[in-house]
Amino acid sequence: MASSQTGQTGQTSVDTTNIFTTDKKFATRDDVVEWAREVGFANKVSIIISRSDKKTGKRGRSDKLILGCDKGGKYDVESSKVTATKKCSYPFKIRATPSTDGSGWKVQVKCGVHNHGLPDQYEGHPRVGRLTEDEKKHVADLTKLHVAPRHILLSLKEKNSDCVTHVTQLYKHRSILQKAERGPRTEMQQLMQMLDEAKYVSWNRRRDDGSDVLRDVFWAHPDSIKLLNMFPIVLIMDSTYKTNKYRQPLLEILGRATLYFISGERFENRVELNWSLPLEVLGSDIYIVGSTSINDILCLTNIWDAESKLVLWNPITDELNVIPPSLVESVPCTKVIPFIHGIGYDRLRDDYKVIRHVEFDGRSFDFLFDRVLSMEEDLAISKEPLWEIYSLKSNSWKKFDVDMSMLMNPSTKEDIAQFYMDGMCHWWDNVEKDSSDETYFVSFDVSNEVFFTTPMPSQVDDTFDLRLVKRQLVILNGSIALISYSGETTFLHISILGEIGVKESWTKLFIVGPLPHVDYPIGAGKNGDIFFVKKDEELACFNLDTRTIKELGVKGDMSQIVIYKDDCFLAVNGGLR
Repeated sequence: MASSQTGQTGQTSVDTTNIFTTDKKFATRDDVVEWAREVGFANKVSIIISRSDKKTGKRGRSDKLILGCDKGGKYDVESSKVTATKKCSYPFKIRATPSTDGSGWKVQVKCGVHNHGLPDQYEGHPRVGRLTEDEKKHVADLTKLHVAPRHILLSLKEKNSDCVTHVTQLYKHRSILQKAERGPRTEMQQLMQMLDEAKYVSWNRRRDDGSDVLRDVFWAHPDSIKLLNMFPIVLIMDSTYKTNKYRQPLLEILGRATLYFISGERFENRVELNWSLPLEVLGSDIYIVGSTSINDILCLTNIWDAESKLVLWNPITDELNVIPPSLVESVPCTKVIPFIHGIGYDRLRDDYKVIRHVEFDGRSFDFLFDRVLSMEEDLAISKEPLWEIYSLKSNSWKKFDVDMSMLMNPSTKEDIAQFYMDGMCHWWDNVEKDSSDETYFVSFDVSNEVFFTTPMPSQVDDTFDLRLVKRQLVILNGSIALISYSGETTFLHISILGEIGVKESWTKLFIVGPLPHVDYPIGAGKNGDIFFVKKDEELACFNLDTRTIKELGVKGDMSQIVIYKDDCFLAVNGGLR
């Protein structure tokens, strides 16, 4: 049994002389090593071969074996590398030599003292936890089957209950296997070869400086291409989380959002506009807030991106104002989710304002720390949602204390839920009032910063299946209008609001249809025009006066119509088509 004591310097020493003292004779040198390591393993001592000599006939050379502890030796302080060390100049030494009578190898403990404490367990020990040849083969076989390292480790411990290998050692061995497989090729060259061998469809783009450095790589399985050709409406793209050692996105959907200016009596004039400046700030997936411009200004956002941004842009002058983040976005350990509800013009102060509702993603707090927060930390972080208003004149956000319903989250691309008109931002309420079945829309007075609610009309035509009815709020000929429609009947029922806050002022004006090729509306114009997407994704316009349909010559199921003065902007988002 090992005994321990603490010297005058406070350093712990352990005496293992009795453990390694034996009269046993061993047939070979390897038998000595195997015995010493078994005894050491049982007593938490890691045995290494410090020196091994063989008798060669030369003077001073004889059969000899010196065993020591893995913490032996001295650290080279003159080395140019600054590293940690476990060497502590231990005195422990075992000497083994052949017996003079030829009966085998004998063992002599020269010094059984360790000047360090022994570990409580061997888990993860770099030497004792080394993989055996059988274990290496087992790891290689399971790696080929794409078994996760943590499951490989469980398999090893099921086969050998004494296994003290750590998962880190498995990762190191897997790295050795990968390097041996690719040979002299780089990681990128290996990837390209594997794609070619597996008959994947691949594409890559190099840097513009003429070098062979890749900027982008895309690949798809042949079966995925077949599925895309069979079902071109649905596109599923997968990204593997946390596997890129360069911390670059493994999946980035690239597309180009196009902006057209359409004009003319039947929108026969169409000009593609250059909005490179907003694209540079926001990226390719741009969303226009609201359905009208305000004094030639549009509010643009990339709200669905991981880092949401807002800009105010004048298409005529190309003047761009980037809206700064608010104070809540700079709070440590928080991730905000902003919902833009509208942009409006404050006539009293000659100011432009943006109103939004901010929520905090509760799931993100642990992810940001890469650990589970303690109860004290969790309580210290405020997660209560709040309202904020941005002022262009002061170029700052302020907290807005109000109990106001937020924008209904559009569940489908058909939903139109927000617009600006006559000094007010309007959006569809996302909650029901008074435990009734009524729904409301909210009107926010930008100048006075007060809000009103208006019940939506409850009457629905008998031809509608209530389960399939969809309703949209739009501006039609300068009035707030409600378009109700059903995908089965393809009839559009249009009602106009007479007074904000008064449910009884809704008046049903038109029933349009049947329109067999209409999929869903995307907006309305000033001259009785209703824009919609057809079932073949063609964009078209229906005029309530002439009852005629005019195709716009553009395809895009993620499109927006924005009224700009007396004409229109048509934004077609090509990034998700």
